[in-house]
Amino acid sequence: VVGALEITNNPLLSSLSALAALSSVDGIEISSNAALLNLTGLNGITTVAGDVLIMSNNKMTSLAGLNNLSSVGGELALELNPKLTNLTALSNLHTIGIGGLGIADNATLVSLNGLQGLTTLQGDLGIELNPFLTNITFLSGLTSVGGGLEIELNAKLANLNGLQNITTIGFDLAISTNALLKNLNGLAGVTTIGGSVEIELNPLLTSLAGLSNLSSVGLDFDVFDNDALLNVNGLNGLSTVPGSLGIEQNLILANLNGLSGITSVGGDLIIGFNNALNNLT
Repeated sequence: VVGALEITNNPLLSSLSALAALSSVDGIEISSNAALLNLTGLNGITTVAGDVLIMSNNKMTSLAGLNNLSSVGGELALELNPKLTNLTALSNLHTIGIGGLGIADNATLVSLNGLQGLTTLQGDLGIELNPFLTNITFLSGLTSVGGGLEIELNAKLANLNGLQNITTIGFDLAISTNALLKNLNGLAGVTTIGGSVEIELNPLLTSLAGLSNLSSVGLDFDVFDNDALLNVNGLNGLSTVPGSLGIEQNLILANLNGLSGITSVGGDLIIGFNNALNNLT
C-alpha cells in the first residue's frame, strides 16, 4: 500500500488476518470497529512514516499484530479502547516522531508494559484519562521529550516513576488532576522545560521536590489548587520565570521559601487564596 491503511466504522469486522501479506503502509488508522479484538494481520509492518491511530475499538483487548513495529514517523495514538489492558505488543517500538504519543481514555489499561524499548520521542507525550493506570515505569528508556508532557486525569497513578531519565521537555509540562499522585520524584532528572509548567488539582501532592534540578522554564509557572501541598521547596533552582508566576488556592501552603532564588518574573506574579500562607518569605 503506497498510501495509508484506513479501516474504520466496520461494526462486524472481527479480524485483520487477511492482511497478513501486507508489509508497507504510509499510515494506519484502525478505528470504530466494534467487534475487532486485536490487530493480528499487521505483523509484516515494521515502520510507518506517518501516523498510527488505534481508536474507539470497543472490544480490542490487545495490540497483537503490531509486534514487529519499530518506528512511527508521525503520531501514535492509543485512545478510547475500553478493553485494552496492556501494550505488550509494542515491545519492539523504539522511535516515535514529531506527532508524539497519546495514550488516552483507555478504561481498563493498567500498565504501559511494552514501551520499555522506546528511546526517541520527538513530539508530545500525553497520558490522560486512564482510570486504572497505576504506573508508567515502562517509559524509563526516554531521556527527552521533544514536545510537551501531559499527565492528567489518571485516577490511580500514585507516582511518576519511569520518567526519571528525562532531562529536557521541549514544550509545556502539565501535571493535573491525578487523584492519588503524592510526589513528582519521577521528574528529578528534568533540568529544562521549553514552555510553561502547570501543577494543578492534585489533591494528595505534598511536595514539588521532584523538580529540584529544574533550572530553566520557557514561559509561565503555575501551582494551583493542590490541597496537600506543604511548600514549594523544589523550585529552589529557578532564578527566572519569563512569563507569569502563579501560586494559588493551595489550601495548607504555609510559606514560599522555595521561591527565594527567583530574581525575575517576566509577566504577572500572582499569590492568591492560599489559606495557610502567613508570610512571603
